[in-house]
Amino acid sequence: MRSIFIAIIALFIGWNSHAIFTEPEDYRPVAVTVREGDTLEQIAYRLKEKYNDDRDWRYIVFQATVDNQIGEFIYPGQQIIFRVVRK
Repeated sequence: MRSIFIAIIALFIGWNSHAIFTEPEDYRPVAVTVREGDTLEQIAYRLKEKYNDDRDWRYIVFQATVDNQIGEFIYPGQQIIFRVVRK
């Protein structure tokens, strides 16, 4: 009985995480050149507002960090590609 319960919980968690973390299929890449004083958070929030992207800005930052292999810092003049959902 315990193993069935664990299997059901694991199945639910796996299915639910897929629904949460599934990337929208229709997105467009937007290239941004970092300006003095910019942060990834500020850039992502500006793009979110400009393109009416419903995703959480933290996910947009995470995705850009992974896609662009960004370390701890960003620098003025650096080109960063963000994925923005098409509407």
